[in-house]
Amino acid sequence: MKRLLACVMAVLLVFSMSGCAQDTSKQDAETVVTKYYDQLKKGEFDEATKLCTSDVSDDNEYGIITDSMDQMIEEMSTSFDFNDSQNQKVKDVANQFAKNTVKQYVRSYEIQKDDTSVNDDKDKVTVKVTIKGIDMNSFTNVTNDASITNSIQEKYEPKMESLQANNATDEQINDLMVEIITDLFNTYGSKLDGLKSVERKEKLTLAKKDNTWKIKKISVSEKENATNA
Repeated sequence: MKRLLACVMAVLLVFSMSGCAQDTSKQDAETVVTKYYDQLKKGEFDEATKLCTSDVSDDNEYGIITDSMDQMIEEMSTSFDFNDSQNQKVKDVANQFAKNTVKQYVRSYEIQKDDTSVNDDKDKVTVKVTIKGIDMNSFTNVTNDASITNSIQEKYEPKMESLQANNATDEQINDLMVEIITDLFNTYGSKLDGLKSVERKEKLTLAKKDNTWKIKKISVSEKENATNA
């Protein structure tokens, strides 16, 4: 009887340890996902990507925002003969706009813990998340809105004409250009801030790398559900 009881206890212990291992995998993966979205909520895209594998397949396109800002900064630097101080001001305002835009993409989120699953080999975990924020179409529509650029142009046209009429220096004209660019980004930001949220679902697949869970794939599905989140 004692031997039989010992065998039963050993079997129960194995099952118990197996269950704990799986739960730990889920919890560890969900912790990584929580850190990922917390960074996005703060607009820290670069910090969020550190939680992903180098070959991550990412459908949420947050990188388009930062890439477009980098391209815009480079184009402005070559189009205008800005000095170092002016270049830095343009870079700062563009980067701040990119950061604030990423924050608008993830205004709030919730991990669907009941849907978290571990594969049989326990080397992959799938985590589902519901996010509320703006979508890529909103970003594109705002930054491509000709009425915004036309309004900014009309606002500063008299000041630019006055500078040119008074033989202003290149530095004075470029100072005005920096002011215009700053106003433009701030206007874009205000427009994005005022947009309603869209609820979307994201499914993240995490894989073990160097004994650490990393986000390997992010799939996105969007649905019509606008709220004032």
